Amino acid sequence: MKKITQTLAILCIATFTMTVQSQQVFLFDLNHNNSELNRTEGNWNNHLASAMTTDISNFINDQGVASTYSFGVTDDFVSANNNGTTSPDPSIGFPATATIDSYYVQNGSNETGAFTFSGLNTSMYYQFEIFASRVGVTDNRQAQYTATGANTGIAYLDGGNNTANTTTIVNIQPDATGNIVLALQKGPENTNGSGFCYIGAIKMTETTELSTPDFSLEANVTVSPNPVTESFLVRFNMNSTAKVSIALYDTAGKMVTSIFNDKVSAGIFNHTWNRTSGEGETIAAGLYILEINAGDHKMSKKLILK
Repeated sequence: MKKITQTLAILCIATFTMTVQSQQVFLFDLNHNNSELNRTEGNWNNHLASAMTTDISNFINDQGVASTYSFGVTDDFVSANNNGTTSPDPSIGFPATATIDSYYVQNGSNETGAFTFSGLNTSMYYQFEIFASRVGVTDNRQAQYTATGANTGIAYLDGGNNTANTTTIVNIQPDATGNIVLALQKGPENTNGSGFCYIGAIKMTETTELSTPDFSLEANVTVSPNPVTESFLVRFNMNSTAKVSIALYDTAGKMVTSIFNDKVSAGIFNHTWNRTSGEGETIAAGLYILEINAGDHKMSKKLILK
């Protein structure tokens, strides 16, 4: 099981000190219709596609205690389906009734969809762990999830045949009116011709303390497009200022060219490479290894040049 954690602080968050941490957890199952079969029993909040415009007021926490908060769709999704996994990895904590169905968007009039959590406590921090699954596919159906309140966080997850991966956005504070918007759109590595992407289950944690998750470079990095024709974009999030180097190697381990080498500030990092070496020569077609170093973290990714 692999939990993907990504954090992007677009607006500065003040230092927050507490001696005692208090938190509560809220669970949401996004159901494809009003069938009792796919509702998740227990202390879950079930939102039904057949009543997609209906809010859940005073939704409960995982202990069954009602909150003063509300949850509703504020940007329409295309629809919902029940083509997710029925065999989720037990370690993710989401049951099959929650992983089998999901809401989705696609290219066209509904390329984005969003929920708004309203009435939240503006002095608290919120974490969103998300699961999505679409079985029986062969392409990449990566989704981009964006949580926006007083600050913004972004995370990515490929729902294609997913049974064991979740992705998490941490340290989001509500805006001045107590709202956080969680939006869905196609991710940069999505290769599906219709742009299908999904959101199926949400675990929202409310806490008094900033989270300090382990930084995962593998989880952060997106390289698109891949295969590459003329250029590609490298994108990832930095949780602190650090030296970043990106280099291209052949399959024998010999460096072909250095793509980037400089100090990078915390936040989102974007760099476009136009397939040329430092001497301005076009790199030949073939299979290469892209190596990325960010501070003490390192990863490699196969890259195909056409």
